[in-house]
Amino acid sequence: MNRTLALLVAGCLASSSAFAAKDPCKDVSVKKDAFGTARTYDKGDIDFKKIGESMQLVVEFTGGGGYGGFSAASALQVAAGTAVEVLMADGSIVTFVTTAPTGPVTYTIMGVMVTKYPLIVGVTPEQVALLLAQDIKAARVMKGAETWMKLEVKPNDAAKWRETVSCMSST
Repeated sequence: MNRTLALLVAGCLASSSAFAAKDPCKDVSVKKDAFGTARTYDKGDIDFKKIGESMQLVVEFTGGGGYGGFSAASALQVAAGTAVEVLMADGSIVTFVTTAPTGPVTYTIMGVMVTKYPLIVGVTPEQVALLLAQDIKAARVMKGAETWMKLEVKPNDAAKWRETVSCMSST
């Protein structure tokens, strides 16, 4: 009996915020491993990660899939050094460059196949300040003179992104 009670109390304490890794910024997940602590805001199509002092964006473009399924012919590889343009609320464009090659990630949601291209972009504190100065409206990748991949950011999502990333970059 005493052993069961002790296990129950220990379980409650371990799940409390005093013992669990909790971030001071709302909606930010924390993962600790031997290499350090990774903090991630993963809501919407533009994720923000902070690992120590290193910061990166993960811009997730959706393409392919649907009820027709996934086609290997549309499984494009995106090279490191690919330019990602971010459209700001005032119409200005901030350009970033991918830091690693990437390919499609495919999964199923309610029986519908979805393909995403998570493009990883390293950012400096100065670039983060540019992104926090105003809302992000959209992002795109150009192939020659044509838009190859694009996404739009909803105003409510943009405001929440700025609020959370501002908190993350200051803590």
